[in-house]
Amino acid sequence: MPLPSEPTSTGPQQMPSINVERDEQVEQIEQIESTSPRDKRKAQNRASQRAFRERHIQKLRDFETQAERLGSEVESLRLHVDSLHIQNAVLQRINAQATVKLIKARDIIATLKLVSYSERSARAI
Repeated sequence: MPLPSEPTSTGPQQMPSINVERDEQVEQIEQIESTSPRDKRKAQNRASQRAFRERHIQKLRDFETQAERLGSEVESLRLHVDSLHIQNAVLQRINAQATVKLIKARDIIATLKLVSYSERSARAI
């Protein structure tokens, strides 16, 4: 029977076992079974430390990848915020212009009402 990390002759190649590191640790421990308990413990500690370092390095790589992705996302969001600031300035300018026109229109309406009122008063006399 082929090992999980060995390709089979009938199908596609299988991925290596995820526990390759663990298998190597077990092999190292089995190789020194005939030695003293102290030597066994030392070998086990070395294997554990190596596995810890490898996990630590992988976590660092994952964090670096995440930092790069988040940096790109932050830059994209900054560009979007800049665009929104420009759009907001344009809308504020349009709003100010519309407010001026509205005030002028109200003044014209008030003037027309006064003229119309005074004309009605003049006709009544």
